[in-house]
Amino acid sequence: MSDNTPTREILSEPLSPVLFGAYTTLISVTQGVALGAGFFILTETKNIDLVFIFKAFMTFIAVCLVWHRFITFTQYLVWRLGFFDTLIPMSFAILEVFVVLAIPESTSYFFWVFCFLPLVGAFSYFYARNRFATREANDYVHRFFKKKNYDFAADFLQEMNAFAWQGLFVMLSLAAYCVLVSIFIDKVPVSLLSEEMKTYLSTGVFTAWLIVLFYFDVPRKLNHSKRESLKVIQW
Repeated sequence: MSDNTPTREILSEPLSPVLFGAYTTLISVTQGVALGAGFFILTETKNIDLVFIFKAFMTFIAVCLVWHRFITFTQYLVWRLGFFDTLIPMSFAILEVFVVLAIPESTSYFFWVFCFLPLVGAFSYFYARNRFATREANDYVHRFFKKKNYDFAADFLQEMNAFAWQGLFVMLSLAAYCVLVSIFIDKVPVSLLSEEMKTYLSTGVFTAWLIVLFYFDVPRKLNHSKRESLKVIQW
């Protein structure tokens, strides 16, 4: 029995190798700073209990997610480096260090500090969406995919814009969750939930949310696009 499924071309290179290389180096260095702060906290904290472990694991997953989202997203960036292209990764590095330092503190304070990470994430998607809408990005995509038809490049840009908007709203939702936890976690009576259980539940739900986001990245969105023109490539 023959397989009539058309062979999909594999996209084996980033759209802008220079931008991809610069971003990969920058985000790797900044994430290394966050991991270094994590090792510092581990060595300086004398009493490591389960509450500490839950918050530390949530932070570790967040650091990994930032790296994963940057690496998968920057494969498709198509503009020259600007001021915010440097500021955003550096902001993540600084905020991740503060989040790591907040792990030994109260859960409400930890989530209050953590909320700034998804806020920067939301801004990064907003910035990317605006850059994808520029003439520069449009011209570059059409040149890169010049062997495809015009609809292909236009559909690609629309999918990237849609992903950026989705990322923006997801990051704002994560930030809102952190703010709500930081405000209300201390108001739940201990008679209903112990302080430890509050931390287990709040961090557990948030960590699960972060893990799911690893799966719903840019390559998945492009590979599952309903636009026929994009189905010729394995992204």
